[in-house]
Amino acid sequence: MNQVLWLFIVLLAILTSCTGTLAAVPVGGVIAELNHSNATQNNSVVRNFSITNLSLNTTNFTAPKDPCTSITCGINQSCSNGTCSCVSNTKKCGTSCIAQEECCTDNDCSTDKICFENACLVNNCDYNEALDKKTKACACQSETSWCDSQKKCIPKNGCCSNSECGRDTKCATYKIQANICYDKPELTCKRALEGQVIVLNNQSILFSDIRANASLILKTATEFIKTQPKKYESLNAGNLFVKEILPIGGVCVEDEG
Repeated sequence: MNQVLWLFIVLLAILTSCTGTLAAVPVGGVIAELNHSNATQNNSVVRNFSITNLSLNTTNFTAPKDPCTSITCGINQSCSNGTCSCVSNTKKCGTSCIAQEECCTDNDCSTDKICFENACLVNNCDYNEALDKKTKACACQSETSWCDSQKKCIPKNGCCSNSECGRDTKCATYKIQANICYDKPELTCKRALEGQVIVLNNQSILFSDIRANASLILKTATEFIKTQPKKYESLNAGNLFVKEILPIGGVCVEDEG
């Protein structure tokens, strides 16, 4: 019983001068019977008090509600204080929780792979293509369309064949040009088309291929390099990197032939 209740009972006893019982004294949900009697001791009146029939009234009390009672968490999640969170050995991925070793985005995979259904898969799609999650096959990205005559995905606003151009004009083949740089002994940059070899500071570099998500493959006499634009790659005590990607062609130009 708390101190406030005891203080109340003592004060009530002091203010009570009659002999008998004050029944059912409710205080803060507690009900008690307060008994007192008078006695004479050494020519002094001594009042004796006792408490009987002590009971706790819980009618007005409500047990605290668990905030997780009405909450349903997803797979690999548990509820604490009304909030769902990932269980141990898992991590957040969007609104879900996945295993720590699984990928959530392409950034969780190496440059030659993409994240598909939380697994890193070898990226066999070409530039302007993406892996379709329904068909699990490479398909043109939304801003591009398939050009059968060029066997590649090109921008929708570009031309695919000469038949789309007017008189005395032809469709320039859509190509990708990479601006490749090497910083030893000094920074030098050159542009190269797919399949073209350039020389930077006595380093022969082949722009071999460009794949989905702008993954580039560069080759030297001794190195096979998979990289991304603006990512530095060590090469013979220097740094090799692709400064930018420049699409060319895909437009109608004058037919000089």
